Amino acid sequence: MYKRQVLIKDVPTDEIPSLTKAEDGGDFYVDTILGTYYISMNLQHDAFQEAKVRKALALAIDRDYIANTIMQGTYSAASNLVGPGIVDENGYFYDNANGGSPYIADDYEANLAEAKKLLEEAGYPNGEGYPTIEYSTNDAGYHVPLAEYLQQAWGDLGITLTINKMEWSSFTPARRAGEYDVARNGWVMDYNDCLLYTSDAADEEDSGDLGGRRIIKKKKTKYTDSSIPSSQKETT
Repeated sequence: MYKRQVLIKDVPTDEIPSLTKAEDGGDFYVDTILGTYYISMNLQHDAFQEAKVRKALALAIDRDYIANTIMQGTYSAASNLVGPGIVDENGYFYDNANGGSPYIADDYEANLAEAKKLLEEAGYPNGEGYPTIEYSTNDAGYHVPLAEYLQQAWGDLGITLTINKMEWSSFTPARRAGEYDVARNGWVMDYNDCLLYTSDAADEEDSGDLGGRRIIKKKKTKYTDSSIPSSQKETT
């Protein structure tokens, strides 16, 4: 006697709370995969030329809220671009990067206070004088709720964010062409090697797109990335 089972790779986020996890006797499994969900800022645009502004935008994001509320625990919060479990010749890259300290602290209130201070130092106290920016995303799953959260979070800095919802077939060509202010992005590793994130391919003359992760010449960088949640967990 065999029990028929159907494998579903992706579960709609709003249905996750109603599912019973395997450890509680159910059929819902959450398995860790190596990947990072992040956002890209277009450095060709004047709005992102100032490093303090970019850092302020990054610090104003509550990664824990995104990972555990918006994404229903299917992600864990990221403190840098390369997540845990990824190795290099010195061991686990995550443990050694930045002297073993996270790039983003887990104290969100302190992060938000620093974000407001940095924005003021950049010449935009309470967001005054900063241009309206647009966030581009495809319209599936949790991507739109996340965009709406960013709209609120950056609104707390006094920054106005509009949302451009696109179909996947239109979104990826636009992102690759640099036709955005800020865009949702992500990278799931093909194999365990931190070079997929930190490769010297960034020094190559030609730029390319690796599964949505833009690799460009370091000396002529066009985009910068700000991690949101990391270590995506695959749902089945």
